[in-house]
Amino acid sequence: FEFKIDQKANAKLDIYSFGGKLIARIFDAEIDAWTLQTVQFDQSLPSGVYLCVLRWKEQKITVKLIVNQ
Repeated sequence: FEFKIDQKANAKLDIYSFGGKLIARIFDAEIDAWTLQTVQFDQSLPSGVYLCVLRWKEQKITVKLIVNQ
């Protein structure tokens, strides 16, 4: 996963099952604005649909992750 945010903040990146269960928090750190963050997720996920949720301050971005093995 790669992302940038528009302000200095503590950012968290979580992976959830499509049913809403937290699978893993893969990033939790204070980062500077506009700094590219690269996050590796090394666990194997079974085939399915997951949600990746990036949060910082009052912002939230959710994207769908499809795993097809």
